[in-house]
Amino acid sequence: MKRNLLIVLLGLFFYNSSFSQSGYSTWDKNYSEINLVELLNYEKHYADSIEKDKTIPPYYYSTGKYRFKAIYLGEIRKLDSAIRQSMMNVYSMQIGDVANLNKLLDKEVLFEVDGQKIWMPIQIQLEDDLHAEMTKGDVATLYCLHFNEHKFNNTLYNIFLISEFIKEE
Repeated sequence: MKRNLLIVLLGLFFYNSSFSQSGYSTWDKNYSEINLVELLNYEKHYADSIEKDKTIPPYYYSTGKYRFKAIYLGEIRKLDSAIRQSMMNVYSMQIGDVANLNKLLDKEVLFEVDGQKIWMPIQIQLEDDLHAEMTKGDVATLYCLHFNEHKFNNTLYNIFLISEFIKEE
């Protein structure tokens, strides 16, 4: 009897501890950790190579899910219409109905990564949490959907939509 009780108690302990782990472990699995500046440099280099080779069609796009650390600079502004349009272009070709994306977008937030300032759109439902949890100079891990678009006119967009964030302590 004591043995069965011990097995049940151990089972409950391990069951509960598996749920008490960080809720971000799933986010961490689904969003690859990257060096953002290296990714941006790679995308710029790739775009330059496409622009030099006139035999390759200049239009391309891609998406990815990434996480990285960034410093919150405390500035928020209305989402730029060109950024919105690029996101809609890529979303419609990669994911689906742009109406779903459009409902998520309103503002973009300024962050700094390795000395580089980057405006990033943030999902509407995260705006209040960002204001409540972050102050200028705070570091956060950002979980972002990356929209990459290189247009026929050789304009390159690398957009990181903030899907979640964790303030670093």
